[in-house]
Amino acid sequence: MQGVPRKYREAQRFRQLVATLAKHELNYILHNAKTKKIFRQKSKAETEPATIRKILEDMGGTFVKLGQLLSLRPDLIPFNYSRELSKLQDNVKPFPYNEAKKIIERELGKKIVDVFSEFQKKPIASASIGQVYKAKLVTGEKVAVKVQRPGIQKIVSTDIDIMAFFAKQINHYLKPKIFNAEEIIQEFKEYTEAELNYLYEQENLEKFYENFKGTTIKIPRPHPLLTTKKVLVMEYIEGDKLSDKKSSLEKNKEITEELVNAFFKQVFIDGFLHADPHPGNILVLKKPYRQSIALLDFGIATKIDHESKHAMKKLFVALIEKDIEQIISAMIELHLTQEDNHEIRRDMRELLSPYYAVSLKQINVPRLFIQSIKVARKHEGKVPREYVLIGKSLVTLESVCRNINPDFNFVETSKPFIERIALQEYALETIKERTAKKAAEFKELAETFPAKVNKYFQERKEHDIYVKKISSEITLIEKQIYGFTRGFMILGIATVLIITGFLAIDYPPLVMGISIFSVIAFLLAFSALITAIRKT
Repeated sequence: MQGVPRKYREAQRFRQLVATLAKHELNYILHNAKTKKIFRQKSKAETEPATIRKILEDMGGTFVKLGQLLSLRPDLIPFNYSRELSKLQDNVKPFPYNEAKKIIERELGKKIVDVFSEFQKKPIASASIGQVYKAKLVTGEKVAVKVQRPGIQKIVSTDIDIMAFFAKQINHYLKPKIFNAEEIIQEFKEYTEAELNYLYEQENLEKFYENFKGTTIKIPRPHPLLTTKKVLVMEYIEGDKLSDKKSSLEKNKEITEELVNAFFKQVFIDGFLHADPHPGNILVLKKPYRQSIALLDFGIATKIDHESKHAMKKLFVALIEKDIEQIISAMIELHLTQEDNHEIRRDMRELLSPYYAVSLKQINVPRLFIQSIKVARKHEGKVPREYVLIGKSLVTLESVCRNINPDFNFVETSKPFIERIALQEYALETIKERTAKKAAEFKELAETFPAKVNKYFQERKEHDIYVKKISSEITLIEKQIYGFTRGFMILGIATVLIITGFLAIDYPPLVMGISIFSVIAFLLAFSALITAIRKT
């Protein structure tokens, strides 16, 4: 491992990772790092997405989380890799209850018996970052308690340092043409730091809980007073995971409709999206719940501002209608591209070409959305993280819906919601909202208008005075130039007359020995000289 920093060579974790790479015959990535001969002839298996998934699973912990993040970024890696990495399961051996108890009591500042009347010692779920227990508060409410794994922050920090080293080597030898490895690791670092703070997830829970009140979607109610960076307490929801539940086709059709409606509500109305709707995060509910399904795990969520919501509607409809003009317009509004040019039009036309001869039902909107983002990246567009998460959420949602309902059609299922959205664009409340916005803008204009008008006329007055001054100076200069010019002309004539007088001085008739013509010429010349002197 020559060329590898000593702090990594001596780290037990680094040695484990090297052993895993060697096991999967990928040790060529580390071999002879300084010679640039690090790549041997690769077998077909080395490049298959399934092999990459297995490597990440064997590395475990933070590397599984990295794979899961990459599965959310089909704009950064090939789609078949993204799809394969979405299969990564973050299931690890649980840590002992006694350690969980210590963390809970230290974080809450209370004995566990003072907060919970019941607490199951066996976790109901265990992942690399933390594990979840079922409990009951002293008030009688059933809750789920998420506890962060002890020492996980140090482990994650070490793994990210190692990832950063690998990323630097990849960028150095491959160059960031296909993807920028260091950029991916930096984003992963930010994402993981947020996930290691349960206060972020609690905030997301509160927003989703409020957004879905009174709907068919159940969101667990968080308990902010019992939540810290390392402990998250929320309402416990009884239900079957969608991945495990075997329901009737009719029930599954209802579920797919609710999931699609929930997606569009989040994107186009709430502006706040649960970005990882995989089957393990969806529960199918029974009575006494009045809702049909519940959403879980809100560690990955993204905000969508008002302007982006409008542009997203425009882009979504334009993709369905294969309207290149509107697609480009929406992409510019979303800042996915800076300008409309021939190259981006050509690429969008090429992207849409397979769909021109097919029916509306055959259009794969999620794939189109992801491909449009890739077109933007190709043209050096800065693609915000939220748009990529929307695209990945779309792809995941379609996959989930097709798995439980073979007849699922995204366009057909979304049609009623899109029609309602279109009507809302012209609804009274929307008009009122827009009118209020315009009124506020008009009020601001009315308040500043007098000052702006006064400033304009003041500037105009000053401008006019300045122009008049310049004009008078120009007129004076013109007069002076005219005077000088006329004077020089007269002087020229006088000179000619004098010369003529001398040339004709002996020409008869003579007066006192001087030609009369010379006398007349000298007199005219004298008169001209006097006039020239006066004019200048």
